[in-house]
Amino acid sequence: MLNKRAVSTDEGSAKEEPDLFRAARQNDLAEMEAALNSGKCFTTLDPHTLMTPIHIAAIFGSLDYIVAAIETGTPEVHWAVCHFDKAGNSPFEHALARRDFQTMAHLHNCRYPEAAVEVPATQFGPLLDADVT
Repeated sequence: MLNKRAVSTDEGSAKEEPDLFRAARQNDLAEMEAALNSGKCFTTLDPHTLMTPIHIAAIFGSLDYIVAAIETGTPEVHWAVCHFDKAGNSPFEHALARRDFQTMAHLHNCRYPEAAVEVPATQFGPLLDADVT
């Protein structure tokens, strides 16, 4: 018996339909593209946490997913980047909790393009080059 999320292929075997949340967890750009092509949207919310796929990508450090999502340029991505989950956190706060400076920069630049910051060369490098004493 097929589960509700499974779809039949021409060969008759079951295949799970593409999912933006799973793609975000796994940093899977092919699944992200397939999910978008099947009508899925970045504004979809997890019913329990009210997180978007962008929140999940920030939690899991899926930098390629976040960059590819932002590069779509859709208003839905901007909405998802600015959305606060049930705990009151945006994707930026989830990236901050991981000290993921590259993801933070990309999310900031999507949210505030008029105040764009330089994206650091490394994901977990220092945000500033100045010595802090």
